[in-house]
Amino acid sequence: MFDPAGEGARQITDLFWQMTAGAALIWLAVVTLTLYAVYRRPSESARSYGKSLIVGGGVIVPVVVLAGLLVYGLAMLPSLLAAAPEEASELSQEELTAEVTSEPTNEQLAAEPTREQENQELAAEPAEPAAAEDK
Repeated sequence: MFDPAGEGARQITDLFWQMTAGAALIWLAVVTLTLYAVYRRPSESARSYGKSLIVGGGVIVPVVVLAGLLVYGLAMLPSLLAAAPEEASELSQEELTAEVTSEPTNEQLAAEPTREQENQELAAEPAEPAAAEDK
């Protein structure tokens, strides 16, 4: 599905799949406990058994799974933040420089009046009469 281009990308892809599996495991545990609670017959020991299910499935399983994923993700962090290999740092400035050019579109050219058009519009406007002074 994914095609990582380098070692760092491969590690991040692996982390993605591990996180997805962990999330699926937690989701499956919650759905299983929900279905069990809905369809199970009540009994006398249901109260104490229910507490152990809540603590086990709602606290212990998510904490263990998420702690494992956190340790796994943090363990790969030093290699992801390591300096670039020697080959990458030896590239010249010309190899790392990109030239960008831009040309206006026909719509932009049509929307912008030329200086000649602006001068014609100003010349066509009637002059404002001077205000009469009050005596």
